[in-house]
Amino acid sequence: MSMEQIAEFIIYALAGLVAGLVYFSVLYRAVQMHVSGDRPAIAILLHFGRLALAVGTFLGIAMQGALPLLAALIGFLAGRYAVTHWVKVQA
Repeated sequence: MSMEQIAEFIIYALAGLVAGLVYFSVLYRAVQMHVSGDRPAIAILLHFGRLALAVGTFLGIAMQGALPLLAALIGFLAGRYAVTHWVKVQA
């Protein structure tokens, strides 16, 4: 791998990380809203918004090729791990 490919991998991994952090943070908030019964319409909109974020992000990155998609997926899963860890610490 050249330095340019490594830099590209890191950029897409960071994009996936940000998308994962946002996606799973919004999921956590939407589930809290559903459980508490607080503003169910907003909770449903949050679900659609996070779905649109994930589809849009991965669709755009997939058009760049397999390596960027893999990097974004790794970042996305790292974001999932980070939010899951944060939620466990909060509980």
